[in-house]
Amino acid sequence: MMQVVLSIQAGKILPSTLLRKLGSHSRQNRLNRAFRELGRVVRTLFLLRYISEADLRRSIRTETTKVESYNDFLDWVGFGGPVLKSDDPVEQEKQVKYMDLVANVIMLHNVHDLTGILADMEAEGWRLTRELLAGLSPYISVGQGWPVKAAIAGRSQGGRRVGSNKGGGGEKSYAQVRSG
Repeated sequence: MMQVVLSIQAGKILPSTLLRKLGSHSRQNRLNRAFRELGRVVRTLFLLRYISEADLRRSIRTETTKVESYNDFLDWVGFGGPVLKSDDPVEQEKQVKYMDLVANVIMLHNVHDLTGILADMEAEGWRLTRELLAGLSPYISVGQGWPVKAAIAGRSQGGRRVGSNKGGGGEKSYAQVRSG
């Protein structure tokens, strides 16, 4: 295996060529078996690390949640459902890319709105804590309203409840906060 690594580093063989050869040879190939066993060792070491380190598990769960949130947001953006109307792979790829483009535009708009809201809140003397900001997300969809309302509900600032209307009614949405 070391000889293979040195050959790749020296440029004598391309990694893609090696993968193609490994994929086409039988499972009895010694190099193929060696790489398969190495893969099993690496996977076992990762699993042992995953089991023993709470920080690693927490980090993986956090990243997985971000990906799931983005996918949920894409589902909301594509309100017609994940229907690909063509059997043509090129057209399907276009539809996926267009959906990503629309989602990115909406997220950019949400970040712009949130930035303005936070600047207004700070100017009004509201204390913006790390915990409050950690609850923000660009994946805001209709009906969610202010994304951190649970984090700020009940906290007082300057004699009025943060997150509530001036009249004491329900909580403001982020658009209501922005418009004043």
